[in-house]
Amino acid sequence: MKFKEFIDEDIKEFRKIKIGLLKNKSKEEVVVSKISDKYDIAKNIINEINSLNKELDKYYKGKFKFDFCIREDISIECLRLKKENIKDLFKEYIIKANDSFAKAKTELERKLSGN
Repeated sequence: MKFKEFIDEDIKEFRKIKIGLLKNKSKEEVVVSKISDKYDIAKNIINEINSLNKELDKYYKGKFKFDFCIREDISIECLRLKKENIKDLFKEYIIKANDSFAKAKTELERKLSGN
């Protein structure tokens, strides 16, 4: 079976998205929600973002939050956290969340290809 020639814009955008730190709320969450509902994938990824932000709030009171993005505004290294040694823990959290999101992208590709 030949791969679909016409892929809608939401799918193209979904493929580019990752999880990072942003100053303002992004429009990418809407895309993730649409694709998640339409293809029944990544149902828990938005909850993962929310729990990451709750954990971040314990150590950081600034304007940056974890969200879906194409390009992040700032890296975890640049944040001023109450405990400096916690940065490594957040790096690990981000890696795990992005890994989970990558699995959702793989599942989407599998569904699009008909397998």
